[in-house]
Amino acid sequence: MKKLIKPRIIFGIPLAALSFEIYLGVVLGYFGSKFFVEKLVKTKIIESFIFDIGRYKLYLHHWIIGLIILTLSLQYQFLPLAPFSFGFLGGLILEDLHRDENWHLVLFNKKKEIK
Repeated sequence: MKKLIKPRIIFGIPLAALSFEIYLGVVLGYFGSKFFVEKLVKTKIIESFIFDIGRYKLYLHHWIIGLIILTLSLQYQFLPLAPFSFGFLGGLILEDLHRDENWHLVLFNKKKEIK
């Protein structure tokens, strides 16, 4: 039997019912992040945030950057359109965790290369 509705759409319905602003932010954050990574990062127009620290490299994935901004904005309340902004940052975080197989590699030995 063919599935008519994808599970991801079903999971989005309660969020949309709770707050359309948050839902819209999540959708735009997810697909905006996907576009950004595919068009700018993977084509090397913009480099990833990888820093050398002694024998190690620190890779600031966009899920980490989004989480830092989200945490600071919750603490200091500096984002405009808070529900939409929180959703947007949540979508950015979800996209990286969902699509990047190396999302867990944050601090690693310089000898190990990531894709």
